[in-house]
Amino acid sequence: MDFVDFLRAARRRWLVVVATVGVAIAVGMLSTTVVETGPPVRQYQATSVMLNAGSSTSFAGLPGIANLSTIAELATVGEVPRRAAQELDHEGDPLDLALRVRSVGNVETGILRISATSTDPREAKLLADTFARQLVGFLEDSNSRSVAEEVQRLDKDINRLESQISDLNRRVGAVVTTSEAPLAAQRDAAVAELNLAYQQRSSLANATNDAIELQIIQNAKPFLLPEQGFLQVRSWPSRLILAAILGLLAAGGIVFVLERFDTR
Repeated sequence: MDFVDFLRAARRRWLVVVATVGVAIAVGMLSTTVVETGPPVRQYQATSVMLNAGSSTSFAGLPGIANLSTIAELATVGEVPRRAAQELDHEGDPLDLALRVRSVGNVETGILRISATSTDPREAKLLADTFARQLVGFLEDSNSRSVAEEVQRLDKDINRLESQISDLNRRVGAVVTTSEAPLAAQRDAAVAELNLAYQQRSSLANATNDAIELQIIQNAKPFLLPEQGFLQVRSWPSRLILAAILGLLAAGGIVFVLERFDTR
């Protein structure tokens, strides 16, 4: 069947063509119950940039955190989304906010980027900046809490050892020479343990100073993301035109099939 024969067949079966196009247009009109009409949906992204201003790639406050890649994961799980939801007065699940945020850390450059997407550019900026601030606050609080707990434990050990050494010194001076050696050995062991505790306390202070210290060096700025996939059909005219085109294509297929199986 050539094109001229096809046009003749379509003219003979014009009722089929009209009915098919009409059904397609009706379906296009009913599609508004599924996808509302309106302007095209635009997606915006905003990225907050942070820099590791510390002199180390490890984080002393939380054990097991070795680099910015691990720190980046903390931005979207656990405590940070909860803090962000609280700051934003978000009443739903904090993980719903986290799903709209992406965090990537580069160990080589010391740069960590937190990006957020939204149909509202102001909301995208607010999400990115909020998650960045809360990540910094979470790390600082965790580091301070962990260091304070460890320092408190070491201080207790130091006080106990100093008291023990003072008691052993008194006992060593009060006993006869034959009984002095065991007490002196205990005192020397306590002195060695005390020196080790002082070293640990000093090392902890140095580790805190060398730990990851995130600083926000660029606040988020929203920009429009390029459209992906098919053109959005959300307005009434475009939706009806698309429905009519699809109806014509379907009508052509039906006419072709009917002509092929027509035995007259």
